[in-house]
Amino acid sequence: MMVFSLAVLATLIQISGAYLRFLPFRRKMTPEEIRSLWESLLLWSMSGLLLYILYLSRSGIHLTSFKFMFFFGWIPYVLLSVMVIRNQNAQHVFVFGMQALWSFTLHSLSGMILVALFGTITNDVIHYHTVFYLILFLLLFPWEKKMFEHLLPTDRLLDDSPLRWYVAALPIAIFLGALIPIVHITFLPGWKDRLARFALPLFFFLVYSTMSFSSREATDRIQKEHANRLMRQQRDALKRRASFMKEAAEHISVLRHDLRHSYRMIYTLLKNGAEDMALEHIRTQEEKLQTLSENPVSAMPLIDATIVIYLRQARELGIPFQNEVHLPCRIDVKESDLALLLSNLLEAAFLLQKEGGQEICLGLHHDGQQCRMEFKERRGALEHLDESSRAFLDDFVEKYRVRMETSEEGGWHVLSLQWESRG
Repeated sequence: MMVFSLAVLATLIQISGAYLRFLPFRRKMTPEEIRSLWESLLLWSMSGLLLYILYLSRSGIHLTSFKFMFFFGWIPYVLLSVMVIRNQNAQHVFVFGMQALWSFTLHSLSGMILVALFGTITNDVIHYHTVFYLILFLLLFPWEKKMFEHLLPTDRLLDDSPLRWYVAALPIAIFLGALIPIVHITFLPGWKDRLARFALPLFFFLVYSTMSFSSREATDRIQKEHANRLMRQQRDALKRRASFMKEAAEHISVLRHDLRHSYRMIYTLLKNGAEDMALEHIRTQEEKLQTLSENPVSAMPLIDATIVIYLRQARELGIPFQNEVHLPCRIDVKESDLALLLSNLLEAAFLLQKEGGQEICLGLHHDGQQCRMEFKERRGALEHLDESSRAFLDDFVEKYRVRMETSEEGGWHVLSLQWESRG
């Protein structure tokens, strides 16, 4: 019975660690990926439980077998996470190191409680260690959940920085520095040594939490300033659009007054056999129509204004810009958020025009249930987004549970976004 209970408690500790490692990635995972991950983890947990029972039955319950379970029991859980959450290797290393440090801290606290209650750690009371660990985990869960949900540093630091692997490996280095000196010690006799055991990881957590909070505050401030600037640009674009539409309306008014005269003139010319002059008159009227407003690209005014203004800039810069936008008047997305996203992407693409050869294709469609956006350009604008634009893209993906994919096709850099949105 003792073997079974210890195996169950050890398995629960491994699952708790897997859950904490899952939290930093959850917001960017699709429901299918989340379901696949937890199906794999729970399936392995049942297998791991049987292995724990067999191992403890043969080796017996003692400090060495206890340490062996926790030194190596995490490996399958981490491998399964890496297999499901792909292309995030540096992030996985960083998250594992941070979770290992936190687990080390909880084990240290649990050991101190065990010594305070029983005076020493023996084979007879070692199973209480896992009980205290899980109690501490549950008591601290609200703080743990909040911390690990916002654990990862900025994407650019782990995606693009030359120091990415140094940053990713730092928590593991701290963990090994705290673990190696005591790996062969089963009992620390003095409270001074016991407190020092988790002082280093705890200090690292506090420093990292402070730095992370300051970094996010600075990022949020930059993002808000960038959003305000873009909103001012869009407001000016709307004003220009309104002026443009007013001018077009005046042209239409003039044409309406002249329409009867034009019909009479065409009728008279045709009646007198002057077909060439009639055709020339018709061509003149068509040219006047071409000077009127472009057809709206979207029924959403902010989206329409944003695309129209960038279409004009594209013509001025000589950038081929194709767009196919089909959106209803209302969708389950704040219009300003979608307009800001388009502005960020188009602005980044236009800045790369100096390298030459830039082309842009924008597709934005809504089928009544889902909204799909495909942004294609030649120069890799997504890789050149500034930090605030990158943060806004990440926030948009998180806020609207967007499935985002990037790819390269025939010289095009493609960003595909898809999210649930009823019109």
